[in-house]
Amino acid sequence: MLGKLLKYDFRSMWKQFALLWPAALALALVNRFTLSRDVGNDAVSTMVTTIPLLVFGSVMIAMVVIVLLYVIQRFYKGLLGDEGYLMHTLPVKTWQLIASKLICAVVMTIISIAVAFLAFLILVPFSFADLQDVFPDLLRALRLYGLDMLLFCVEILLLLMVCTAQSYLHLYLSMALGHLASKHRVAMSVLAYIGINVVGSILLNVLAVFNFDLDFNIVFDSAAAAFHAAVWFAIGVVAVICAVLFFFTNYILKRNLNLE
Repeated sequence: MLGKLLKYDFRSMWKQFALLWPAALALALVNRFTLSRDVGNDAVSTMVTTIPLLVFGSVMIAMVVIVLLYVIQRFYKGLLGDEGYLMHTLPVKTWQLIASKLICAVVMTIISIAVAFLAFLILVPFSFADLQDVFPDLLRALRLYGLDMLLFCVEILLLLMVCTAQSYLHLYLSMALGHLASKHRVAMSVLAYIGINVVGSILLNVLAVFNFDLDFNIVFDSAAAAFHAAVWFAIGVVAVICAVLFFFTNYILKRNLNLE
């Protein structure tokens, strides 16, 4: 059933971003030619160069804003709003509803980051020869420290995914807590978001008091092994935080859901 939920959420996501992602790439390509061409100092030439750049900047900002609004809207309206009456009557478990929204949000964010990065590569006047020079240099730098390129990319991608999931689960739990109130639920969600941040800061300070400090360079012989261990440790810590946030969000929606 989780697959059907994902299909529904991804279809909704595609409707939101099917035009925005190609528009960002197309505008980057337009600006690539308008910025690289030799234009005069007259008003028309300035407009030819400036207007596409402003539109491109607006689209990039809109993409960031829409991603955040989409994440909040899909969870709040889909599980806590009017749609929640229907979604919670489906023969699925609560955790599947949350997982579907979370997976879709993380994938959408990763794709948006990739589109933004690709748009930047298109916009900046890099030549193919320049890119051919960059990647060998990057490979040589990774080999210098004994790092595997494929493993490095996988680790960074996983770290980005779990950090994104943690940020969204933070929002989910805040909205779930705020929805327990009978009035001013949006304000209570904001207060819950701040409260979770405060609790997290207190826990970090407690760990600092006990001098919780790991030096992987002491444990491992090579710098590469120490780096990989540090990244996987960070992934594990963030994954545990995600599990805690997911557990409490699922508990509230399953045991204390208030749609009135």
